[in-house]
Amino acid sequence: MIQDHTQQEIWSGWMGYIELWFDWMGYIELWFDWMGYIELWSGWMGYIELWSGWMGYIELWSGWMGYIELWSGWMGYIELWSGWMGYIELWFDWMGYIELWSGWMGYIELWSGWMGYIELWSGWMGYIELWSGWMGYIELWFDWMGYIELWFDWMGYIELWSGWMGYIELWSGWMGYIELWSGWMGYIELWSGWMGYIELWSGWMGYIELWSGWMGYIELWFDWMGYIELWFDWMGYIELWSDWMGYIELWSGWMGYIELWFDWMGYIELWSDWMGYIELWSGWMGYIELWSGWMGYMELWSGWMGYIELWSGWMGYIELWFGLMGYIELWSGWMGYMELWSGWMGYIELWSGWMGYIELWSGWMGYIELWSGWMGYIELWSDWMGYIELWSGWMGYIELWFDWMGYIELWSGWMGYIELWSGWMGYIELWSGWMGYIELWSGWMGYIELWSGWMGYIELWSGWMGYIELWSGWMGYIELWSGWMGYIELWFD
Repeated sequence: MIQDHTQQEIWSGWMGYIELWFDWMGYIELWFDWMGYIELWSGWMGYIELWSGWMGYIELWSGWMGYIELWSGWMGYIELWSGWMGYIELWFDWMGYIELWSGWMGYIELWSGWMGYIELWSGWMGYIELWSGWMGYIELWFDWMGYIELWFDWMGYIELWSGWMGYIELWSGWMGYIELWSGWMGYIELWSGWMGYIELWSGWMGYIELWSGWMGYIELWFDWMGYIELWFDWMGYIELWSDWMGYIELWSGWMGYIELWFDWMGYIELWSDWMGYIELWSGWMGYIELWSGWMGYMELWSGWMGYIELWSGWMGYIELWFGLMGYIELWSGWMGYMELWSGWMGYIELWSGWMGYIELWSGWMGYIELWSGWMGYIELWSDWMGYIELWSGWMGYIELWFDWMGYIELWSGWMGYIELWSGWMGYIELWSGWMGYIELWSGWMGYIELWSGWMGYIELWSGWMGYIELWSGWMGYIELWSGWMGYIELWFD
């Protein structure tokens, strides 16, 4: 009767034993010192393993991998595979080996130093890569990119594409290259130093850009912006716009420029040093601003804000508002001020240190907020979200919501509208405050929007764009859209 497992094991020291198995592995193992043994398998792996030192052994497989592995030092071995990878790997020192694949990648890789190898692929990438130093290689691709890349030093290479971009890129230093595109951008870019290049576009932007130093370039646009920009040093340039902004901007130093606008802002701005300028607005803001130092200026508004602001130091100023804010603010130090609002916010705020104040709101948020430290306050809301929020530490509060979308939202302060949601959009929105319009949505766009306040227009949508928009306030134009752009726009001023 044969037993399932028979073993004879003869020990003599810490290792150095003879082990004779017959069952699951069925091998003869002869140890002599810490490693250095002969191991003969016949089962699951079925190999002969001959050790002599710490590594440096001969290993003969016949099963799962089926290779011959000949070691001589720490690495530096000969490895002959025939199965899953099926390559010949010849090591000599830490790297510097010859590796011959035939399966998943199927390349020849010849190393000589840390990099500096020849790598021949035929599968997934299918390129020839010739290295000589840290970079400085020749790389020949065929498939996914299909370019020729010739490196010489860290950059300074020639790169020839034919697929996704399809350009010629000639490097000589860190930048300083010639780049010829033909696809997505399709421009010629000529570099000579770190910047200092000539860039010729023909597609998406379509401009000529001539650089000479770090900035200091000439930029000629034609499409999206359509301006002439002449730079000379870090700033100090002449910029001539004609479309979107349509101003003349004359720089001479870091700031200190003359800026002449005509459309969107329509002001004259005269700078002399970093701040300290005269700014004359006539449109959207329409104020006179007189600076003298970093802050410490006199600012006279008449339109959107309409306040008198008298500065003397970094903070510590008297600010008298009348319109959008309409409060009296008395500063004395960095914080520690008394602020009395009556309009947009309409609260009394009493500061004493960095935080630690009592803040009583009635408008925009409409809560009582009692601070004591950095956070640690009690906050009672009534409209913006409609929850009660009790803070005690940095976060650690109780917040009572209704839900994120699909909710009924009743405002009373800053917005003051009724908003009835049903899905992602598709809601009825009734405003009465800051905007004050009726907005009826039905799909993603496609709504009727009736404004009366800040904008005050009638906007009739039907698709993604394609709407009739009648303004009367801030811009005051009639805008008739028909497609994505393609509209008639009638401005007044």
